[in-house]
Amino acid sequence: SAYPSGTRFRFYLENENEAYIYAFATDLTQKINKILPYDDGMSPLIGANSELAFPSEKKVIRMDNNPGTDYLLILFSQQELNQAQLLSKMQQASGGLTSKIKAALGDKLIDKSSVSYQSGNPGFEVKEGAKGYVVPLMVELTHQ
Repeated sequence: SAYPSGTRFRFYLENENEAYIYAFATDLTQKINKILPYDDGMSPLIGANSELAFPSEKKVIRMDNNPGTDYLLILFSQQELNQAQLLSKMQQASGGLTSKIKAALGDKLIDKSSVSYQSGNPGFEVKEGAKGYVVPLMVELTHQ
């Protein structure tokens, strides 16, 4: 269902394997905002078998006043990424968020043919022998 401007929310991520987790948000204006880690002093490394409040137990994401479609991009990485460089490359690349993340990460991304995404529930499994070390997970939100 669609969410009105001003809606506040948080959700929880559960992971089986240790990973570095990063998240970015954008909408039809194409401006990309880093939302996780929400603080430069916060480590993006999440231990195995963890549950993470997103963006945190005390923070929420608030939908802005730009109705349309909002996109939340969550990156699960087996190696630490340079967040400033990643954000800069995404902002400089043309096209939609999928094109931007491909331009920014290139062969670090695990090919989508090696990822089994769950249907109806945000989640995935990586097939054995996959090349690369970053899996993108995109969530689309309808914004009234």
